Amino acid sequence: MLAPLVPFVSEVMHQNLTRSIDPDAPESVHHCDWPKGDNVDEVLNSEMALVLRLVSLGHAARNKANRKLRQPLSEIAFAVGLDKERDVVMRYSELLGDELNVKKVRLLDVAAEVVSYQLKPLPKQLGQKYGSQFPALREAILSLDPRETSTQFQLGKSVKVKVNGKKFEILPDEVEVIVEAKEGFSTASEGGYLAAL
Repeated sequence: MLAPLVPFVSEVMHQNLTRSIDPDAPESVHHCDWPKGDNVDEVLNSEMALVLRLVSLGHAARNKANRKLRQPLSEIAFAVGLDKERDVVMRYSELLGDELNVKKVRLLDVAAEVVSYQLKPLPKQLGQKYGSQFPALREAILSLDPRETSTQFQLGKSVKVKVNGKKFEILPDEVEVIVEAKEGFSTASEGGYLAAL
């Protein structure tokens, strides 16, 4: 591991500690293979990937609110998609709190507690695709539950709407999802994840 950083010192160490004892050892430390890990804990890796994602969202929310990391805040709340992810947030709440300099970490029961969602059908994409049916399609999209529909779009899934007895599949890039933080909160979201300070 040291060889790329301190090639000459690591070579002397290899000659003195390895070659002097084991004549079958590689002639140079630079001829050795990289060490391999014995057991990789995939569950821990995936949990840490989630923690890193949430910390990143927390930093983004701080930046939006123009609050430096050195300023302690009272609380951060996270909205995550799956029950097992909720468990991970609570298990690593102390780590999340330390990383984001907040006193309390909690889960949001409903993201609507801190943000409001708005759907904005994009005339360029939908108008070109559906032509004269766009006004009725626009009304149908606006009548959908904004929070539920936004979550589907943020996860990259399409949404089906019915207009005049016909079903249409609306793609995520055909509707702009506007997420606005309620007063007193600063939020950042990515896909189905949300951090609120």
